[in-house]
Amino acid sequence: MGEGGGMGGDPFDLFSQMFGGGRGRPKTQDYVHKLKVSLEALYKGITKKQAMTRSILDERGNVRKEKNVLEVHIPPGTQQGKRFVFHGKADEVAGADPGDVVVVIIEKEHAQYQRKGPHLLVMDHWISLHDALCGYTICLTTLDKRNIVVKGSPGEVSLH
Repeated sequence: MGEGGGMGGDPFDLFSQMFGGGRGRPKTQDYVHKLKVSLEALYKGITKKQAMTRSILDERGNVRKEKNVLEVHIPPGTQQGKRFVFHGKADEVAGADPGDVVVVIIEKEHAQYQRKGPHLLVMDHWISLHDALCGYTICLTTLDKRNIVVKGSPGEVSLH
């Protein structure tokens, strides 16, 4: 599966299926893991450690379990659905190349904000009709813990 989504798969596998030959060895099944990350962590960026156990072959061809920890470096601004691919880190079996481990980012629900593409929508502040007509002041705490003040003047029309 390719990084960033899309149809996935290796283009060489496609050519191999269409024309025969190709790389020769089949690949084991990819392992897909959904990683839940807070909106604050997606905003700032974070490195998450993902523990996993996989089957590997020793020198004699015997299968044994191995524990690994993958570090997923999530850059600031990463959006839900982003895929991080660790090539060849899935299970090993005789006669096949190991598949990939694919970590898919799932955004945890936030109490105050909701993400819509690159925008954040404030979900817990409502403006009454009185305040909309007479003016209002709202203090919001941002994801990086700054406080900002949003003011609406009496009679002001906002199209946002």
